[in-house]
Amino acid sequence: MRHNAAVKRTVLAILLASLAAAPAYGASKKDVDSAKGKISSIEEEKKKTEQAIKELETLKGYGNLGKDAGLPA
Repeated sequence: MRHNAAVKRTVLAILLASLAAAPAYGASKKDVDSAKGKISSIEEEKKKTEQAIKELETLKGYGNLGKDAGLPA
């Protein structure tokens, strides 16, 4: 009997501890909305960066063209 009661107390303690910790893992609607906003901002910045890279590659191509043609770069 003592063993059975000890097991029940242990299981109950683990259950209560996990229930107490559960709210710490939950995200509120405000947190989710904030994260979505950050994602949108980062995606927009990524698009701008990719466009800047394309423009730089184009300019780099013009520079190589000048070297190939014997013109000053």
